[in-house]
Amino acid sequence: MLFAIARNSSRPDGRNRVLRLALKVVTVSLLVVGLATFPSAPRAQFTARNLTAQDLGIRDVSEQELEALRAYPIASNALRAELAAALSAPDGEERAREIARINQEILKLDETMRSVAIRLVRGGFWLRTKNRDIALDAAIFGVIQHIFDPELVLTSLAQMPPLVERRLIPGDFYALMFDRQAMQEGRPQRFGSQFDCRDGRLVLYSLEDPAGVDARRAQLGMTQTSVQYAEPFLGKRCK
Repeated sequence: MLFAIARNSSRPDGRNRVLRLALKVVTVSLLVVGLATFPSAPRAQFTARNLTAQDLGIRDVSEQELEALRAYPIASNALRAELAAALSAPDGEERAREIARINQEILKLDETMRSVAIRLVRGGFWLRTKNRDIALDAAIFGVIQHIFDPELVLTSLAQMPPLVERRLIPGDFYALMFDRQAMQEGRPQRFGSQFDCRDGRLVLYSLEDPAGVDARRAQLGMTQTSVQYAEPFLGKRCK
Protein backbone atom coordinates (compact mmCIF):
# COMPACT_ATOMS: atom_id res chain seq x y z
CA MET A 1 0.00 0.00 0.00
CA LEU A 2 1.20 3.49 -0.85
CA PHE A 3 0.76 4.84 2.68
CA ALA A 4 1.83 1.73 4.62
CA ILE A 5 4.08 2.76 7.51
CA ALA A 6 6.69 0.60 9.21
CA ARG A 7 6.60 1.03 12.97
CA ASN A 8 10.23 0.32 13.77
CA SER A 9 12.25 3.42 14.46
CA SER A 10 15.84 4.26 15.19
CA ARG A 11 17.97 7.35 15.52
CA PRO A 12 20.71 8.15 12.99
CA ASP A 13 24.11 6.60 13.64
CA GLY A 14 27.16 8.83 13.80
CA ARG A 15 28.94 7.57 10.70
CA ASN A 16 26.90 9.51 8.15
CA ARG A 17 25.92 12.48 10.34
CA VAL A 18 27.67 15.10 8.19
CA LEU A 19 26.20 13.68 4.96
CA ARG A 20 22.70 13.52 6.38
CA LEU A 21 22.95 17.05 7.73
CA ALA A 22 24.04 18.28 4.30
CA LEU A 23 21.14 16.47 2.64
CA LYS A 24 18.72 17.99 5.12
CA VAL A 25 20.06 21.45 4.25
CA VAL A 26 19.49 20.81 0.56
CA THR A 27 16.04 19.31 1.06
CA VAL A 28 14.63 22.08 3.21
CA SER A 29 16.28 24.78 1.10
CA LEU A 30 14.50 23.38 -1.95
CA LEU A 31 11.21 23.32 -0.11
CA VAL A 32 11.51 26.88 1.10
CA VAL A 33 12.72 28.31 -2.22
CA GLY A 34 10.35 26.21 -4.32
CA LEU A 35 7.25 26.27 -2.15
CA ALA A 36 5.27 28.17 -4.74
CA THR A 37 6.16 25.57 -7.39
CA PHE A 38 4.24 22.72 -5.71
CA PRO A 39 1.35 22.15 -8.13
CA SER A 40 0.33 18.93 -6.36
CA ALA A 41 -2.65 20.75 -4.86
CA PRO A 42 -4.95 23.41 -6.27
CA ARG A 43 -3.66 26.76 -5.00
CA ALA A 44 -7.14 27.71 -3.72
CA GLN A 45 -6.97 24.91 -1.16
CA PHE A 46 -4.10 26.60 0.65
CA THR A 47 -4.53 29.71 2.72
CA ALA A 48 -2.09 32.56 3.17
CA ARG A 49 -3.79 33.49 6.42
CA ASN A 50 -1.72 32.82 9.50
CA LEU A 51 -3.66 30.47 11.73
CA THR A 52 -3.82 31.38 15.40
CA ALA A 53 -3.52 28.97 18.30
CA GLN A 54 -7.28 29.33 18.69
CA ASP A 55 -7.79 28.38 15.03
CA LEU A 56 -5.72 25.26 15.62
CA GLY A 57 -7.67 24.36 18.74
CA ILE A 58 -4.45 23.67 20.63
CA ARG A 59 -4.30 25.43 23.97
CA ASP A 60 -0.73 24.77 25.05
CA VAL A 61 0.96 26.57 22.12
CA SER A 62 1.25 30.36 22.30
CA GLU A 63 0.96 32.85 19.47
CA GLN A 64 4.62 33.79 20.03
CA GLU A 65 5.64 30.14 19.59
CA LEU A 66 3.68 29.89 16.33
CA GLU A 67 5.39 33.01 14.99
CA ALA A 68 8.78 31.58 15.98
CA LEU A 69 7.88 28.37 14.19
CA ARG A 70 6.91 30.23 11.01
CA ALA A 71 10.28 32.01 11.10
CA TYR A 72 12.13 28.70 11.58
CA PRO A 73 12.85 27.87 7.89
CA ILE A 74 14.66 31.15 7.27
CA ALA A 75 16.63 31.01 10.53
CA SER A 76 17.46 27.34 10.08
CA ASN A 77 18.53 27.66 6.46
CA ALA A 78 20.79 30.59 7.32
CA LEU A 79 22.58 28.58 10.00
CA ARG A 80 22.91 25.52 7.80
CA ALA A 81 24.29 27.61 4.96
CA GLU A 82 26.91 28.88 7.41
CA LEU A 83 27.66 25.28 8.38
CA ALA A 84 28.02 24.17 4.77
CA ALA A 85 30.51 27.01 4.19
CA ALA A 86 32.44 26.12 7.35
CA LEU A 87 32.61 22.45 6.37
CA SER A 88 34.16 23.39 3.02
CA ALA A 89 36.84 25.56 4.62
CA PRO A 90 40.42 24.30 5.02
CA ASP A 91 41.12 22.14 8.06
CA GLY A 92 42.35 23.90 11.16
CA GLU A 93 41.45 25.13 14.64
CA GLU A 94 39.44 28.09 13.35
CA ARG A 95 37.35 25.79 11.14
CA ALA A 96 36.72 23.42 14.06
CA ARG A 97 35.66 26.28 16.36
CA GLU A 98 33.32 27.71 13.74
CA ILE A 99 31.70 24.33 13.09
CA ALA A 100 31.22 23.78 16.82
CA ARG A 101 29.68 27.24 17.27
CA ILE A 102 27.23 26.82 14.41
CA ASN A 103 26.28 23.33 15.53
CA GLN A 104 25.47 24.67 18.99
CA GLU A 105 23.23 27.36 17.52
CA ILE A 106 21.49 24.81 15.31
CA LEU A 107 20.97 22.49 18.27
CA LYS A 108 19.50 25.28 20.39
CA LEU A 109 17.12 26.38 17.65
CA ASP A 110 16.03 22.85 16.79
CA GLU A 111 15.42 21.85 20.39
CA THR A 112 13.33 24.97 21.02
CA MET A 113 11.17 24.23 17.99
CA ARG A 114 11.02 20.51 18.85
CA SER A 115 9.01 21.35 21.95
CA VAL A 116 6.49 23.31 19.88
CA ALA A 117 6.31 20.61 17.20
CA ILE A 118 5.64 17.85 19.73
CA ARG A 119 2.71 19.76 21.23
CA LEU A 120 1.26 20.53 17.81
CA VAL A 121 1.56 17.00 16.43
CA ARG A 122 0.24 15.40 19.62
CA GLY A 123 -2.66 17.83 19.38
CA GLY A 124 -3.55 16.54 15.90
CA PHE A 125 -1.85 19.20 13.78
CA TRP A 126 -1.92 17.05 10.62
CA LEU A 127 -5.55 16.01 11.19
CA ARG A 128 -7.05 19.38 10.27
CA THR A 129 -8.70 19.32 6.84
CA LYS A 130 -9.79 22.96 6.77
CA ASN A 131 -7.90 26.25 6.74
CA ARG A 132 -4.46 24.77 6.20
CA ASP A 133 -1.68 27.31 6.69
CA ILE A 134 1.00 26.31 4.15
CA ALA A 135 3.71 28.41 5.79
CA LEU A 136 3.11 26.70 9.11
CA ASP A 137 2.88 23.30 7.43
CA ALA A 138 6.27 23.85 5.75
CA ALA A 139 7.83 25.09 8.98
CA ILE A 140 6.73 22.15 11.10
CA PHE A 141 7.76 19.77 8.33
CA GLY A 142 11.23 21.33 8.38
CA VAL A 143 11.49 20.96 12.15
CA ILE A 144 10.49 17.30 12.01
CA GLN A 145 12.92 16.54 9.18
CA HIS A 146 15.82 18.19 11.00
CA ILE A 147 15.21 16.67 14.42
CA PHE A 148 13.74 13.40 13.17
CA ASP A 149 12.30 12.39 16.51
CA PRO A 150 10.70 8.91 16.07
CA GLU A 151 7.45 9.92 17.79
CA LEU A 152 7.07 13.03 15.65
CA VAL A 153 7.91 11.20 12.44
CA LEU A 154 5.66 8.17 12.92
CA THR A 155 2.74 10.21 14.24
CA SER A 156 3.06 12.63 11.32
CA LEU A 157 3.25 9.81 8.77
CA ALA A 158 0.11 8.29 10.28
CA GLN A 159 -1.79 11.61 10.17
CA MET A 160 -0.68 12.94 6.76
CA PRO A 161 -2.26 10.55 4.19
CA PRO A 162 -5.78 12.10 4.13
CA LEU A 163 -4.24 15.55 3.62
CA VAL A 164 -2.04 14.28 0.79
CA GLU A 165 -4.90 12.41 -0.88
CA ARG A 166 -7.06 15.55 -0.80
CA ARG A 167 -4.11 17.68 -1.98
CA LEU A 168 -4.25 19.82 1.16
CA ILE A 169 -0.49 19.52 1.73
CA PRO A 170 2.26 18.84 -0.83
CA GLY A 171 2.89 15.14 -1.32
CA ASP A 172 6.60 15.96 -1.17
CA PHE A 173 6.26 16.35 2.61
CA TYR A 174 5.05 12.78 3.00
CA ALA A 175 7.49 11.31 0.47
CA LEU A 176 10.60 12.92 1.97
CA MET A 177 9.63 11.95 5.51
CA PHE A 178 8.65 8.40 4.55
CA ASP A 179 11.84 7.76 2.59
CA ARG A 180 14.04 9.17 5.32
CA GLN A 181 12.36 6.94 7.89
CA ALA A 182 12.94 3.95 5.62
CA MET A 183 16.60 4.94 5.31
CA GLN A 184 16.90 5.19 9.11
CA GLU A 185 15.50 1.66 9.42
CA GLY A 186 17.72 0.23 6.67
CA ARG A 187 14.80 -0.41 4.31
CA PRO A 188 14.62 0.61 0.64
CA GLN A 189 13.00 3.99 0.07
CA ARG A 190 9.72 4.25 -1.83
CA PHE A 191 9.72 7.64 -3.58
CA GLY A 192 13.36 8.18 -4.61
CA SER A 193 14.09 11.24 -2.45
CA GLN A 194 17.13 10.09 -0.44
CA PHE A 195 20.81 9.71 -1.33
CA ASP A 196 23.83 7.92 0.08
CA CYS A 197 27.54 8.65 -0.07
CA ARG A 198 29.74 6.11 -1.85
CA ASP A 199 33.36 6.69 -2.77
CA GLY A 200 32.96 10.38 -2.08
CA ARG A 201 29.97 10.86 -4.40
CA LEU A 202 26.20 10.99 -3.90
CA VAL A 203 24.25 8.03 -5.25
CA LEU A 204 20.55 7.23 -5.02
CA TYR A 205 19.75 5.26 -1.88
CA SER A 206 18.27 1.77 -2.36
CA LEU A 207 14.84 2.01 -4.01
CA GLU A 208 11.82 -0.27 -3.67
CA ASP A 209 10.38 -1.40 -7.04
CA PRO A 210 12.31 1.11 -9.19
CA ALA A 211 10.00 0.57 -12.18
CA GLY A 212 7.02 1.82 -10.17
CA VAL A 213 8.61 4.84 -8.49
CA ASP A 214 7.23 7.49 -10.85
CA ALA A 215 3.71 6.09 -10.54
CA ARG A 216 4.01 6.28 -6.76
CA ARG A 217 5.30 9.85 -6.98
CA ALA A 218 2.41 10.80 -9.25
CA GLN A 219 -0.07 9.35 -6.76
CA LEU A 220 1.22 11.88 -4.23
CA GLY A 221 0.91 14.72 -6.74
CA MET A 222 4.67 15.05 -7.21
CA THR A 223 5.31 16.55 -10.65
CA GLN A 224 8.98 15.67 -11.11
CA THR A 225 10.00 12.18 -12.15
CA SER A 226 12.55 10.43 -9.95
CA VAL A 227 15.23 11.09 -12.60
CA GLN A 228 14.41 14.80 -12.74
CA TYR A 229 14.47 15.07 -8.96
CA ALA A 230 17.76 13.19 -8.60
CA GLU A 231 19.65 14.94 -11.41
CA PRO A 232 20.92 17.92 -9.35
CA PHE A 233 22.27 15.63 -6.61
CA LEU A 234 23.77 12.56 -8.28
CA GLY A 235 27.55 12.60 -8.46
CA LYS A 236 27.97 15.55 -6.10
CA ARG A 237 30.92 15.31 -3.73
CA CYS A 238 30.16 14.11 -0.23
CA LYS A 239 32.00 12.90 2.87
